Amino acid sequence: MSHEKLIREHRFASEVRASTAGDSKKLSGYAAVYGVPTVIGGQFNEVLRPGCFDACLAEDPDVRALWNHSDLTVLGRTTAGTLRLRSDNKGLFYEIDLPETQAAKDLWLSVSRKDVTGSSFGFYALKENWLPAVKPGELPTREILAANVFDVSPCAFPAYEEGTSVSARSLVPEPMRAADDAGTVQRRQLATALLAEHEAWKQQQVEKEQAATDEQLRARLAFLKYS
Repeated sequence: MSHEKLIREHRFASEVRASTAGDSKKLSGYAAVYGVPTVIGGQFNEVLRPGCFDACLAEDPDVRALWNHSDLTVLGRTTAGTLRLRSDNKGLFYEIDLPETQAAKDLWLSVSRKDVTGSSFGFYALKENWLPAVKPGELPTREILAANVFDVSPCAFPAYEEGTSVSARSLVPEPMRAADDAGTVQRRQLATALLAEHEAWKQQQVEKEQAATDEQLRARLAFLKYS
């Protein structure tokens, strides 16, 4: 199956850490954690099953380490030997040998100061299993059984749907969507309210990040003015 027919998805994983080895600076953390249920867009639970990346890693994939999932700042790459991935009992672990660029140095300092603490990953789901909700009010569960990872990223505001090409609802299988459409008006209104709340939260994160960037620029301009 070609990647053009698959859905690009991003998920938050866990904390990123900064370290040094000699003169080189490194970032490391778990890009994905197994067995931890996560609510996606208020629509369903999602669980990464242990070993879901094993087949991908066995093929020596071309994976990039990015800052905030942006290809404008490439931090490392598996094919260059500057990014290393491994799967263990906890999840998918990554380690980056940072380049001698100003952006990488700034990021390493931000992680060291705990200004940046989040880590995220991008993947294509190759094999999944859907479990229906057991009780009223519960959500169905999507099990990821096999997936290809294409990027790992330290993130300022990691979000489960950040950067995804489709909404969470479009990931739900047709039978479950049909059942939802046959539900009551109250259930549909609740789902709409939850999605609207999630979109508002994402917009707040963008505005916070922009405000922080503006403040940094003002501080630099003031320093240059009086230096």
